[in-house]
Amino acid sequence: LLADELAMAQSKSDILHQNILNVTTNLKRSIPMYQSFLKAATQYHSSLLTANESAKQFLSAFSSLTSTAGSAQGSTADLGAGLAEIVNHYIDLEKGREEIIHTLFREVIAPLGERIHMFKERAAELEKDYKSLNKTEEAKLKKVEASSEKMSKQAAKGKASTDALKDSLRGVTDAYSAIEEFR
Repeated sequence: LLADELAMAQSKSDILHQNILNVTTNLKRSIPMYQSFLKAATQYHSSLLTANESAKQFLSAFSSLTSTAGSAQGSTADLGAGLAEIVNHYIDLEKGREEIIHTLFREVIAPLGERIHMFKERAAELEKDYKSLNKTEEAKLKKVEASSEKMSKQAAKGKASTDALKDSLRGVTDAYSAIEEFR
């Protein structure tokens, strides 16, 4: 009965151990996805900056044309006034786009770059800490199992009491429970 409990505890512990390793592996695997997204967002940001600069040059040339047409007489002056309204509206749109471009960098790209670095370090640290603690707990368990096995052999020869054997087996169960709690 006690051996069955130990086997069940070991099985649960192994499943939990595998789940923890899967989580750390998935965390490490997700980092390249975020890095890819960051690279694409950075390229997009760069393209938007280039487009914004081109739009400023376009608006400058368009504004010159508008000024020339507006300083003429007759219907050309009316056309110049209409073009000036278009240029002013377009300038407002470009200001909004420029704000969006800067917000994209400030609110998405820069923080994500910092977090990716932090995630990489944290994932490696978590995995290292878990493996180290797991190794320590498993070493303790092996020690307790060896002691229990020795006690079992002594009990079989009549050199140890059954109470001592039960205590030793409880120690093994407790060690399995400690590993299970850890995992």
